[in-house]
Amino acid sequence: VSNHNRCAQMVAFQLSDAALGLRAVAAAHGLDFVPMEAVRCDLVIPCDFLDLPAVKILLDVLQTRALRNELASLPGYESACTGEVIGQV
Repeated sequence: VSNHNRCAQMVAFQLSDAALGLRAVAAAHGLDFVPMEAVRCDLVIPCDFLDLPAVKILLDVLQTRALRNELASLPGYESACTGEVIGQV
């Protein structure tokens, strides 16, 4: 199938025994979840864009406690490093 939601639907409707997907999607369908791998996602922004107003706003929001709390409330999301600058090139 083409997305996580469809995978969960297949399991929920007993058309499949298991599927790969996100914990949040499984929870939304009332399904059990077995984690297989933790995945870290980084946002890469070219240095030329760092002074753009929209990018500054985005970076400010990513560094707020409120956003981290929202992310932490979602099943399967770890927000401890959200908004952290890990390098500049």
